[in-house]
Amino acid sequence: MPIAFQWIEEHKPDVYATVPEELRDDVGVVIAAAFKLVKNMPAYKSGEEMGASYEASVAKGTWNPAKTNPVWTGITKRIRKETEKALSE
Repeated sequence: MPIAFQWIEEHKPDVYATVPEELRDDVGVVIAAAFKLVKNMPAYKSGEEMGASYEASVAKGTWNPAKTNPVWTGITKRIRKETEKALSE
């Protein structure tokens, strides 16, 4: 959330341009207004295209997860190993 709040602060005039005065303290309304702006930005659109490409690769069976989130993959593998060990004792 701090990242979202910082982005909103940096783009305050654009974000609040569509938020009614009586709802300016409503975090949900402000975040929804910010998200409407973000969805039209090039980085978001690029992310959507990459997501579609990923989904297509998974469906075709051609996706290689070897380089995806190596830190979290390692943590997850250790957690699974330790969970299996704990449950087998």
